[in-house]
Amino acid sequence: MASLAHFLARHCRWLAALALVSVVVPALWLPKAQIDNSIEVWLRQDSAEFAAYREFLKRFGSEEFVVVAADVADPLSDQSLAVQRDLAAKLGSVEGVDKVLDLPSVSAALWANAPNWQAQARQSAFLRNFLLSADGKTVGLFVWLRKLEGPRARRHTVEAIERVVAEFAARGFVAHLAGTPVMNVALDRDSERASRTFLPIAVTLSIVVLAVMLRSLAGVVATMCAVAITVVWTVGLLVMSGRTVNMVTVVLPALLFVLALSNGVHFASRFRAKRAALGDRDEALRATLRELLLPSLLTSATTAVGFGSLIISDMKPVTDFGIFAAIGMLTSLALNLLIVPGVLSLFHRGPGMAAQPSRPHWSGRAVAAMARHQRLVLAAAIVLLVLGGVAMTRLTVESNVLKFFPEHSRIAQDYEFIGKKLTGFYTVELDVRASPGHENAALQAMGKLGQAIAARPEVARVDHYGEFAPLMPLAAVGELLGASKAAAGLLHEVSSRFRRVEQGQVALRMSVLVRAMSSADFYSLLSFIRAKGREMLPPGAAWNITGVVSLLNDVQRSLVETQVKTFALSGVVVIVMIGVLFGSLRAGLASILPNLLPVVSTFALMALVGIPLDAATVMVASVAIGIAVDNTIHFLACYRAQKRAGLAPVEASAAALSDAGSAMVFTSLVAAAGFSVLLLTEFRPIAYYGLLMAFTMLTALACDLFVTPVCARVCKV
Repeated sequence: MASLAHFLARHCRWLAALALVSVVVPALWLPKAQIDNSIEVWLRQDSAEFAAYREFLKRFGSEEFVVVAADVADPLSDQSLAVQRDLAAKLGSVEGVDKVLDLPSVSAALWANAPNWQAQARQSAFLRNFLLSADGKTVGLFVWLRKLEGPRARRHTVEAIERVVAEFAARGFVAHLAGTPVMNVALDRDSERASRTFLPIAVTLSIVVLAVMLRSLAGVVATMCAVAITVVWTVGLLVMSGRTVNMVTVVLPALLFVLALSNGVHFASRFRAKRAALGDRDEALRATLRELLLPSLLTSATTAVGFGSLIISDMKPVTDFGIFAAIGMLTSLALNLLIVPGVLSLFHRGPGMAAQPSRPHWSGRAVAAMARHQRLVLAAAIVLLVLGGVAMTRLTVESNVLKFFPEHSRIAQDYEFIGKKLTGFYTVELDVRASPGHENAALQAMGKLGQAIAARPEVARVDHYGEFAPLMPLAAVGELLGASKAAAGLLHEVSSRFRRVEQGQVALRMSVLVRAMSSADFYSLLSFIRAKGREMLPPGAAWNITGVVSLLNDVQRSLVETQVKTFALSGVVVIVMIGVLFGSLRAGLASILPNLLPVVSTFALMALVGIPLDAATVMVASVAIGIAVDNTIHFLACYRAQKRAGLAPVEASAAALSDAGSAMVFTSLVAAAGFSVLLLTEFRPIAYYGLLMAFTMLTALACDLFVTPVCARVCKV
């Protein structure tokens, strides 16, 4: 470490120049960044279930659709039918739209020659909760989409649909939109807004805090240069790797901007104190590097381990976030060591300052108080740990994406309107395969199964080929109970989405259209379908439940298991790293309680206020322990140095906090404030994540100031 410190101090200006110039490479890639929040991104794509889903899509086509619904005084009046007919025609011409089912075309096909067709339409089970509400006051259009390749194609199609629908508002057709593609585009838009909001605020906040703390232009410039280039390199590497940005990874720039400040702040602060004490710039640089190399390496490594433990998650956005946040923290370490000394050296060219005594930090005085109540502090910490562990048992998991948006948002209101007044917008797909000889038995069983499923309150309707099978022989010769040939064509086109013949087997599809519901209700519905399927479907039929929403819920169910695994993995690795790099098992033991307590307290807070585990909050534990341990490491490094200098434990603790306390407090406060920036998003998981991480940083600071010194003395570090 001494040799490396000497090398870095001697060549700091050239190293800083090379690091600053290197930003050109990743900067060239940033314009190629793409945002993609499609549900497929969140699925585990190497699983057997996902492979079965892909086969399902090849067989029956895309399951993506958009529901367009509006309240109409009389949906079957001539004026209303004309508006619906025109809207359907325009929607059908949109690029990416496969088929539009609307009330006028279906009614004309099925009841063209019936004088009382309006009455039949109102009573039709086929139209109810599909194109016409049960009370006959809400009308809908189903817009089926082709398989869209990539987020840009999906967004282009959805925005074109939105423009067409907006044109008809002037004709009294004020429509609401729902469907998975609409949700994906809403998430993409929120990601864009978040990227434009988070980073500028994080940068401004960081500059203000650095200026207040360091009171040095050199320190602010040096630290900000290192952090900015860290962010550019990390995001550039993400784009270079072919990954897209989503609602989880969009927080990376702001998050890294806040977390990467820590090493720079410690270095600039310690350099300022060393220069005041030693008077010579070069000697101050060498002394600062010698003291901070090991703790900086350890804090960056432990934080990277915390982030890196997320790679065992089943969700790709969470995995990507963990990988590139870990890369960002290690990049931050390198760039802080390369840039900060060089920039500080450039700013401090003049003669050395006269040596000045350093003023002790206020946190050092707290050590004496804690020393007098050592047993009380430990007892209180252990009691809080136990109570937090008990509260954690009340944690819940949430996978209903609608819960992620505020109630006043347009998408939440649209979904609520359609769910209450017309139909559902999620599908659970049942894929049944049977030999031709078993097809009739399978169809009869599916009919009974569909009736059982449709009776559940969260189900809007159930569609399967058995609804159309009795009509198909007549449709084949163009005669359907006196209806026109249009009816035959319509039924053929719709029914082809529910029956296929492949390699001597008949594939039959059942689509269960469900309304928004909590995760627990969705799991209950899936369990019901599985149980009834085993009971009702014939032994000669093979079947499985699929669909993108079902797969997403399966992934969400692994969140708690993922949380336990990542937390255990990162916790064990972090504690072992502290013990190994400090060369002291006692140091590892002393760090357990002050770093476990903030994480447990955070999850207890989640349970008490009702914040669920989801794609964002699942990352809290493993990330929190990696970040929270930073101040513990800086304290232990200074504490051990003071003890080697001959100070008693209490005096060594006070001296350690006098050296590192100021930087510990400010880095924790700026990290908490930086995480609080995430509260500005309307996407609740990210807002909750920011709130919880801010809370963790503050509780971790309290533990490091009051609990860690006690643990260090008890463990005789």
